[in-house]
Amino acid sequence: MARTTQLFELQQVDSQSDELLRRALAIRHALDETDSLRSARERHAAAVAALTTAQERLLVLSREVDEMSAHLALQSKRLYDGSIKNPKELVAIEHDVTSTKNLRSAREDVMLEAMDAVDQVQAAVDGAARDLEVAETEWQRNQDGLLEEKDTLDGQLRVLRTRREKMVAGIAWTDLQLYEKLRKAKHGTAIAGLENDVCQACRVTVPGGTLRTVKQGQEFVYCPSCARVLHPGARGDLVRW
Repeated sequence: MARTTQLFELQQVDSQSDELLRRALAIRHALDETDSLRSARERHAAAVAALTTAQERLLVLSREVDEMSAHLALQSKRLYDGSIKNPKELVAIEHDVTSTKNLRSAREDVMLEAMDAVDQVQAAVDGAARDLEVAETEWQRNQDGLLEEKDTLDGQLRVLRTRREKMVAGIAWTDLQLYEKLRKAKHGTAIAGLENDVCQACRVTVPGGTLRTVKQGQEFVYCPSCARVLHPGARGDLVRW
């Protein structure tokens, strides 16, 4: 097999591997949580935090009202059980009862507002939970497909790696070094095929004298335009699945 054909077929395998690896990398990123899922999770967490705050405020108000009610019960008992004889003290207790009732009424109004707030935030939590469930279901559905594709890609890459190892074993070390150097310098394409006398890498027509030398296949010939090694065929022996 001609040296350029060896490298050209190696180029086909490496190009396919590069394409599969790019897709594998995209899948790896896609397997992470999506922006929509992260956003839904953040909204749900924020709603839950707001609900906790609202419930804590309601609890504080409820305890205040309970304490006032207990205080009123005690003062009312003292006021009517005959244990207090001093008129001034009775007046003070009556004033305290009236003041506490007014204060409790005001706190009960605030507590009702807090209860409404809890209900509203709870509704927001329920809505955020539904949105999160939808986002998680959609994400999981995509994950199943992506994981299946990843398994397929892994199998294809293993085939290509095995194919490459066998091919490299039959290529001269100096030719392989030249190939690797050109691949690095030429964005992954070291060997360019010819089709209708046109370099398939840079799309420039190759002069007749250069073409004849390329088709003889006795030595490496470089494209006058892009400096890649030219191969007389446009297509190599691709790996089929």
